[in-house]
Amino acid sequence: MHTVRQVVSLDHAILTGKTARLSIGRDDLVYLSAIADLERGRIDAILRMKADGSDRTVVETPRPLWGLRNVTANVDGVMARCDSHHSPKVTVLARDFSEEGTVPYTRLEPNWRNPMKVEASDRPDKSFYMLNRILPDTKLVDVVDVVSPTAPARVLTAFGLPLPEGGEEPIDFRLLVRGRGGVVHNAADAGYSATAALSPCCPRRRSPCRST
Repeated sequence: MHTVRQVVSLDHAILTGKTARLSIGRDDLVYLSAIADLERGRIDAILRMKADGSDRTVVETPRPLWGLRNVTANVDGVMARCDSHHSPKVTVLARDFSEEGTVPYTRLEPNWRNPMKVEASDRPDKSFYMLNRILPDTKLVDVVDVVSPTAPARVLTAFGLPLPEGGEEPIDFRLLVRGRGGVVHNAADAGYSATAALSPCCPRRRSPCRST
């Protein structure tokens, strides 16, 4: 005799393993986010929970434009959501998911993917870091903007990331704390990765900041 077990998810229907993006906040909580077109309109959903799956909170937001890429949080549980495409911005959210401040983005690359990702710092300022792509003089340059988590949210500084010769676009980045700290980012194909020190630079300089 065989027993078939049916698992019924109590979370939002669009938060599936195929569509949702996962982030681990500095508050040690797990964040899943997804977007979908439904008959009742276009929406996104965010799930916050502990690593063991307990203490789950799901928030749905109607969104007329595509955009949500990921959500994360700093050590205080203050969140940041990264939206690209038609409405590019980073929005800082309080623990109750209410909006505290927004940083709009105008530096767009051809595929409308700015900003590409948001990560939270564990440095004393508890700020957020956003990966962007700009094209000064047709040369692709990857820039990380450091954003204040307090209202009104604003860009504090920016620094460039090195790319390999003829390299592809980055698809990910993570914050590491090693001395002054650094940002690791990975480029598509060939398993390329690079680390850049957290030193400010002009986001429109032709050559990226020195890598470490």
